[in-house]
Amino acid sequence: MAVIRGKFGSGFAEVINGTSGNDTIFPLGGWDTINGGGGIDTVVIDAKRANFNISADANLSYVDAISGASGQNDMTTLNSVERVAFNDGLSVALDTGVNQAGGHTALLLGAVLGQAALAAKKPVVGSVIALFDQGFSMQVLSGAVMRLDIWGLLANGGNPGATNTQIANYLLTTVNKAAPSAATLAAAVTALDTETGAAQGNFLWHLAESAENQVQVGLVGLAQSGLAYM
Repeated sequence: MAVIRGKFGSGFAEVINGTSGNDTIFPLGGWDTINGGGGIDTVVIDAKRANFNISADANLSYVDAISGASGQNDMTTLNSVERVAFNDGLSVALDTGVNQAGGHTALLLGAVLGQAALAAKKPVVGSVIALFDQGFSMQVLSGAVMRLDIWGLLANGGNPGATNTQIANYLLTTVNKAAPSAATLAAAVTALDTETGAAQGNFLWHLAESAENQVQVGLVGLAQSGLAYM
């Protein structure tokens, strides 16, 4: 892990290059271009998140100061940078592709808690991103989620525990925004009934990565704005 600091402040253009590992990069302001390189790279902005717009265009991301805001970058162009952290505790994950940590986080949490939870539960989002950063797969974390004592609350009106029928109905309804047909529900229950050992979580895993869930969580939109977390 390397810590890299910019050399020039606001009003200057600078190119900052990261390493092949996980870098933490501190630009000093100006029209900077930051090339993160390999690893999971974080650009730290010494200002509040509300003072910035974040956008993406092709393979590049941009962090630019909102007009009238002071004390931060004019515009920073990011290449191969995965995260942006601000001084008010808010961060944004830019790695929101379907096979990237931020994208996996959005898909898994979105399938279990719904799209609105991505904005409402930023600390949870941050915790799940950290797990994916550690190398856990979607399959493994889906199995871990299925073993959590949350399904009575989510799928059974707050009562202790839930049946596989209730869990399947809840998950399918959350992802598809509509109750499943009898045939679809029956197939899902059969899948959950047969999940044991390493196979536990396979239904949730595939549902989370489905095209329907990608639409439900707004994955295309997240590619443009990033995923906020704490």
